[in-house]
Amino acid sequence: MGTVKEGWLGRFFEDFSVGDVYRSRLGRTITDPHAMESSAGQADGLDLIPAVTELARDKTTRAVTATTPGGVRFGAYEIHLGITTVAPGVLLSPFARLDEGTVDGVRSAGVLGTYLHGALENPRVCAEIFGIAEPEAMSKASRYQQMGAWFARHARHLDDLGLG
Repeated sequence: MGTVKEGWLGRFFEDFSVGDVYRSRLGRTITDPHAMESSAGQADGLDLIPAVTELARDKTTRAVTATTPGGVRFGAYEIHLGITTVAPGVLLSPFARLDEGTVDGVRSAGVLGTYLHGALENPRVCAEIFGIAEPEAMSKASRYQQMGAWFARHARHLDDLGLG
């Protein structure tokens, strides 16, 4: 697993590394009764979804297969330490349904949350989430060439921002 980073707001693309973990508190609160990650006991969330998370002693780590509401089937790695519970009476669309029948995550206006690491590496999942056509399949080498060409075209903008 990558390095756990404190905070992600205000960071730029180059601040992020593959495998780094940026925890976001989408719900109302996170409680940590067993001091698994903090001795503070509780932290306020962003309150973007009406949910609370309580950290547990045991971490869930397992490979799963799931299906999005639009029917895209994908593999991912479920990782979390605790349980997130949505407020009673609130109906939110799930991010996906696991093959075992349980649901994971939420989709709400402008907010998406999931414990399924790697889900967004699937181009069909991303196409569904962003409402775009599925991208054409290409090799990793071709993808890197495409990204290099994009950066070359936009280098002057980075220079203008003092980032080049």
